[in-house]
Amino acid sequence: MAEGAPTPKKKPVTVMQDRLKGYQSRLIDISPDNPHLSLTRAYVCAFAIIAALTIAGHLVVSYTTSKQKEDAEITFGMTTMRSLIDIGVSNASSYKASGKPFDGRMLADTLKRLKDQRALLKSYNDSDVNAMFADKPYLLDTRMDEFVRSAEDFASYRSTDKFEEFGDEFSNLTRTVSKTFSINLDQAIEQYHENVTAQIAWSHRLQYFTALIVLSVLMLEAIYIFRPLVLRLSAYSKELIRLALEDELTGLKNRRAVMQMANAEISRFSRTGKPFAVVLCDLDKFKSVNDTYGHKVGDLVLKHYAKLMTNSLRGYDVIGRFGGEEFVIMLPQTEPEKALAIINRFRETVANTPCPYVDKQDKQQLLKFTSSFGIAAVTAHKPVSLDTLLIRADECLYEAKEKGRNCAIMVVLADVPAAAPITPPPGEVPV
Repeated sequence: MAEGAPTPKKKPVTVMQDRLKGYQSRLIDISPDNPHLSLTRAYVCAFAIIAALTIAGHLVVSYTTSKQKEDAEITFGMTTMRSLIDIGVSNASSYKASGKPFDGRMLADTLKRLKDQRALLKSYNDSDVNAMFADKPYLLDTRMDEFVRSAEDFASYRSTDKFEEFGDEFSNLTRTVSKTFSINLDQAIEQYHENVTAQIAWSHRLQYFTALIVLSVLMLEAIYIFRPLVLRLSAYSKELIRLALEDELTGLKNRRAVMQMANAEISRFSRTGKPFAVVLCDLDKFKSVNDTYGHKVGDLVLKHYAKLMTNSLRGYDVIGRFGGEEFVIMLPQTEPEKALAIINRFRETVANTPCPYVDKQDKQQLLKFTSSFGIAAVTAHKPVSLDTLLIRADECLYEAKEKGRNCAIMVVLADVPAAAPITPPPGEVPV
């Protein structure tokens, strides 16, 4: 493009696409720091922590369960060894009294079961159990070997042997059992149970601690992730509603919103019968403003007009932009005469409050403009449609334009035939 050449104007479709993109960017990132990425990372981290803690909790539960099962089996095995020792002593006593081979075989069988039970306990490969069998102060392996060797030696005697030697071996066996092995085994069982109980208690504390961390993470996630997310979704929803019901240029309600509120007012009128009025407003010769001063100044005039409406009318009056330079006003619970007076005060305010703007020489200027109004007032408690009101108000607005602009024309819809429009005398503005 040659230097100094005029910039081509965008097509209306392109302008609308740019506006939609602008709306989208505003919805995606209301705040300047765009926290979506950080929220996503925080959510993923929280999910990873919860998943890891859940797996850890499952492992702790599995460990605790298996440990409790193993503890029960080992405790039962050690108690069985204690019982086998007592049974072995009883078998030895019976063998001494009878000298029969049967009692000797019973003693040998008890010794074999005792050895098998020790092998079974060691197969668990439990550090506490191995320490009790191998290390001080219990030395269960040494004590058991002494007991088994003494019992086997005793079982090797026969009733034909010398009684003194037979009795000495039996006394030695009983003394070894009562003063060493049995006592050490009882102490070992008690100590092992205490150790396992402490380990299980630690596992339970770890479970509680893990559950507490999970609950804390969930709470923090709710506070710092889901709550901001809900607030942002709520903000986005409100922003969408605002965009759907608000005129972008003036900030007033758009046609859709005004139609909704007007229908609601008509429904209330059908219940209560309280009068109201619908007013169509149009800026006089607005096309010439755009043609003479440009659309930028025209937009300033529309914004200025909307601001005057907001400041001049009552707080509960409904005001909105229908499109272009056409606006609508809904005056609820208002008698026709009062509606005309309100609109005429506003008309005078518009005529006496020019719009400030900056001209091409960057000088501050004031642009005077006027507005015409068509009023359809309702007083009768009878069915009435919004379309009918708008048509009658539009007819009055057209008549106001024909009468010279900068005036208000009203028609009253009642049970009696519609009254003649209130028009100003030639050359005068109605008050």
